[in-house]
Amino acid sequence: MEHHIGYPLETIAIFAAVVIFSVWLDLRLHRDGKDISIANATAWSLFWIFLAIGFYFYIKLHHGAEFAELFLAGYILEKSLSVDNLMVFVAIFASFGIKGALQHRILYFGILGAVLFRMLFIAFGTTL
Repeated sequence: MEHHIGYPLETIAIFAAVVIFSVWLDLRLHRDGKDISIANATAWSLFWIFLAIGFYFYIKLHHGAEFAELFLAGYILEKSLSVDNLMVFVAIFASFGIKGALQHRILYFGILGAVLFRMLFIAFGTTL
């Protein structure tokens, strides 16, 4: 298989499928617009963390420890940087008085836009 960004196409396809399924699952389960409890948010956070750990082990098994450690370092960095984003979103939602039921939808479209642009820039950057 052809390599892109250092990984075989198979690994990229599996990662893309997991991301697409995860977005679909998140939209499906949170479409009613109800407020999310702390317990529910914690459970979902743990689910996503364990999913990432599972992908870490997949990379380690199929591509070696070095690539797995790079993935894990990137994941931990992104997770830690998301905390400051959370603070910004909380401040924005509070200042505009956005109801809890609408916050998920606004966050979804903001994150979707960020992911799409990041993918576009990464794809463009790897062609240079």
